[in-house]
Amino acid sequence: MFDRKVLKRNLVILILVIAIGLATYGIVRTLARYTSSANTENNVDIAFWFVDAGYQEGIIFLQDIAPSSNFYEYSFSISNTDENNNIAETDLKYEIDIISTTNLPLNYNLYKKVSSVIGIDPEEIYTDLNGNNYREIPFEYSESATNLRNYYTFTQDTDGTYYKNTVFFKDADSNDLSMQYNVETTDEFLILVEFPISYKTESKYQDLVEYIRLGIEAKQIIDE
Repeated sequence: MFDRKVLKRNLVILILVIAIGLATYGIVRTLARYTSSANTENNVDIAFWFVDAGYQEGIIFLQDIAPSSNFYEYSFSISNTDENNNIAETDLKYEIDIISTTNLPLNYNLYKKVSSVIGIDPEEIYTDLNGNNYREIPFEYSESATNLRNYYTFTQDTDGTYYKNTVFFKDADSNDLSMQYNVETTDEFLILVEFPISYKTESKYQDLVEYIRLGIEAKQIIDE
C-alpha cells in the first residue's frame, strides 16, 4: 500500500521545485533581456483624427526597454480626416505636448516624416528601417516657458515625482504644424527614444517602467 503522507509530501516538494524552476527561468530571461543589446525597435502606433478644433491624448508605455546603442522608435500620426472619411472644413494648427516620467535616464527626440530631403541639413534627417525619411523638430530647455519656440520644462507632482514636459507648437518651413481645410492630410511622426548603453550594467533601472503621454490640441486658424 502507498503511504498517503509520503505521497502528499512528495507532491508538495514537486510543486515547489517546479515553481522555483519557473521563477528562476523568468529571472534569467529578464536579466538576459536587460543586459542584451536591443537590436529591434518597439513600434507603437497611435492615430489622432481632427475634423474640428479639440484635444486628444494617448499613452505609450516603454516596457522591456534596455540600454542600447540603437534608438527605439514610437510612431504616431495626426490627420484632418477621421475614420468615417469626414474632413476638416477649416484650417487647423496643432500643438504636440509630450509628457514623460523620469524614472529612466532616457533621451527623447521628435521627428516629422518628409517626402523629400532636398535642402534639409543631413544632420536633421533620420531614416527608419523602411526607408522613410524624417526631419528633426528641435526644442530647447525653458525655465519660464514663455518663449515662442519649442521647449521643455520639468515639473514635480505632490508625490515628488518629476515629469518632463516637451511642447511643440511652431516649426519652420515644411515642418509647420498646420493643415489646410478640405485637403486630406496625415502628418506622421517618430519619437526616438535613446537609453544610453553606458547604463547597461546598472541594474537599479531594471524593474522601472517609463511612459509617454501624448497630448494633441488642434486649433482653428483665424485670419487676422
